[in-house]
Amino acid sequence: MNSNQKPILIIILISTIIGLGIVTSVNSKLALTKSMNIYSAGLEYYKESNYTKAFKTFGKISHLSTLKPAAMYRQARALEQTGHFQRAILTYNILALRYPNFQLTPKSKYNAAKLSYDIGKYNQAKKLFREVSNKYSETEYATASEYYLGMIEYKNSKNIQNNTQKLFTEEKALIRFRQYLDNAPGGRYAQNSINRIKELQNNKLSREDNYLIAKSYYALYDYNTASKYFSKTDIPLAWADIVKNDYELKNYSKLRALTERGLMEYSYNIEPKEVHKAIDLYLSTLNSKTEGVKTLLNLNKNANGYDYLLYLNCKNTPQNAQAECYKNIYFNYQNGQFAADALYNMFYDAIKQKQYLYAKNLGEEHLKLYPHTNSTPAVMFWLAKVHNKLKYYNVEKNYYDKLLKEYPDDYYAFQAYLESKRIENPILKTDITEKKVMFPYKMNNSNDMIVKLAMLEDYSLLKDICEKDKFIQSWLEYQKGEYSKSAVIARDAMAELKEKPHVDDLRWRLVYPIHYYKEIKQFAGKNNPVIILSLVREESYFNPAARSSVGAQGLMQLMPQTANDIADRNGIKYFELYKPSDNLKIGNLYYAYLKNILHGKDFFVILAYNGGFNAVNKWKDYLDYEGNNDFLEQVPYQETQNYLKKVMKSYWNYIRLY
Repeated sequence: MNSNQKPILIIILISTIIGLGIVTSVNSKLALTKSMNIYSAGLEYYKESNYTKAFKTFGKISHLSTLKPAAMYRQARALEQTGHFQRAILTYNILALRYPNFQLTPKSKYNAAKLSYDIGKYNQAKKLFREVSNKYSETEYATASEYYLGMIEYKNSKNIQNNTQKLFTEEKALIRFRQYLDNAPGGRYAQNSINRIKELQNNKLSREDNYLIAKSYYALYDYNTASKYFSKTDIPLAWADIVKNDYELKNYSKLRALTERGLMEYSYNIEPKEVHKAIDLYLSTLNSKTEGVKTLLNLNKNANGYDYLLYLNCKNTPQNAQAECYKNIYFNYQNGQFAADALYNMFYDAIKQKQYLYAKNLGEEHLKLYPHTNSTPAVMFWLAKVHNKLKYYNVEKNYYDKLLKEYPDDYYAFQAYLESKRIENPILKTDITEKKVMFPYKMNNSNDMIVKLAMLEDYSLLKDICEKDKFIQSWLEYQKGEYSKSAVIARDAMAELKEKPHVDDLRWRLVYPIHYYKEIKQFAGKNNPVIILSLVREESYFNPAARSSVGAQGLMQLMPQTANDIADRNGIKYFELYKPSDNLKIGNLYYAYLKNILHGKDFFVILAYNGGFNAVNKWKDYLDYEGNNDFLEQVPYQETQNYLKKVMKSYWNYIRLY
């Protein structure tokens, strides 16, 4: 080969490789389109209840397609609907064998077991239920399997003549029914499990069985029956549960007596959170919670939950004595649930006393001992302020940067941004650009199937497959128009993430969706529409039918009397608070009214919207504060303090995301 031919061959080779790549890419796209079209057609047949055609159509999807497991599951469901139970069982089992990591494999195995049970093949069902119970022990299917394993033993016991063997089989059934009730006291099969336990025990129940059954009736909202069974349990073990049941029955005097006795004698038997719940219910039945806390504090200093009572007492202690009160909690209950918050309060008090070096040490100790608590962002923010006072400006900046990086959506991140940029007015923007809520994940190798199912609008299967992914569950609620429910689910899901996603991540739009913004802008007048949007989110989560326990109504949660007063002032003769446009109109007028009497400061208006303008004016007169954040930390109403933080957090995130 001469030297002139080599370049030509290289060019031909490169062209061939590129051509093959283009053909492969085209073929891949064609295959993707084909499998999507086939699945779409199968889904239409399924929705039309034409299960035979659906089965055949889903069967045409290639085994190489990522949609194949979903298609096989749909096939098995179609076989169930047409009464081909044995073929359905076989299909479920093949699916579980071929795709062990498919999200619906536990449910497929369970469905196969349930079908086997329904057609009377108890030995086959028993084997499959055991496999589900052992292999997928953390799922709801394992819990339901316990019930059916109990039913199989129960049915088998009816055919046994030998008394010893019969008793042994009945005991195995009892163990399964008890296990089910323990795991799912309010579950679908709870009442049946109770009936079988009572039957097998000839109604001669142990105290443990009475307790199990009582808790189940409580979970089933049958409080009167629960009370009957609670009366036959061991009070030292059951007292906190009995308190909850008595609360539902409005047996308040009995509730209080039992709570006091429980704290004096039995609290060591109960989980701390259950003791705290009993204390909260006790206090909720009293006119004076302060006096109630003092009564309980005098009962037993060694009681489980005593640190909680101390914590509640500190909140009611005069401000000049609070630091000493919190010290007691921190030094005596350092591993307790309230130690981190107690240390934060000591830290903030040191700042108020201008003991900056001491405050610095306390803040650093907090971050070291309690690095991931609700108070951590606040500690970071105030540590930055402390270092500013000490003229350690580089350290101040580092704390602000760290806060913005680790807690980018937090109220204190917003404050860190303002402080680091030396911005005095927290109202940065008065308008935002709307963006659509989209499926929360972009397609990649790990989620290829679920993104395709979303595109194909197979929402019911997507709901089952992604039952543990709260963002997808939020998106599905959004698709149904359940905007309030969607936002709450997404909010809770984001709160659970230790590391927050990038600002462009689509999940944020589910947490902070935009609804009624056009109407808000229409009625805002001189109000900032983004502030009003944030307030609506926190007040009602965009539910126009929302009604609070005290009677506040609609999107902006207006009290009828307040709404009537504002309407009269503005010559409005008729309005309906559950009508979004009317609620937003009256709500904006009320906000503007508060803004006028509070000299145009949104910070104080938001506080007044929750706590009342008289309270805000009183706080302004007697609190010793340096700037808004210092004022906020001293607001005596915890609910109002948190309310402003939530509204301004929403505002920060709306301007950050949009």
